[in-house]
Amino acid sequence: MMLSPANMALRSENDMSGHTDHIKRIEEKAVILTSRLKNQTKENSKLRKELDALKKENEELKKQQEQHLLQLALSKQAGIEQNVSADNSKLVKKINEYIREIDRCIALLGEKD
Repeated sequence: MMLSPANMALRSENDMSGHTDHIKRIEEKAVILTSRLKNQTKENSKLRKELDALKKENEELKKQQEQHLLQLALSKQAGIEQNVSADNSKLVKKINEYIREIDRCIALLGEKD
């Protein structure tokens, strides 16, 4: 079956119209996808900045934690040294009391002779 030139032109025009509509839909989808890509890129950039800020904050907090742990260790050590010093002072006083008591006993024994 042969088509007349007029039918061919009409058919060609219908095919072109269908292709044009298809191309328009593709272009519309491309515009939508491009817009979504831009939005996602902006969101990604924003999230990366937030992540960098949180990483910096985390590092600062780690440093502060290390400093606090060091201060705590030094405080505990100082407290132990103070307790040892206080305990030593008590021992020295007790020993001095014993020495005085022994001296009194020796003096009493010397008087009996």
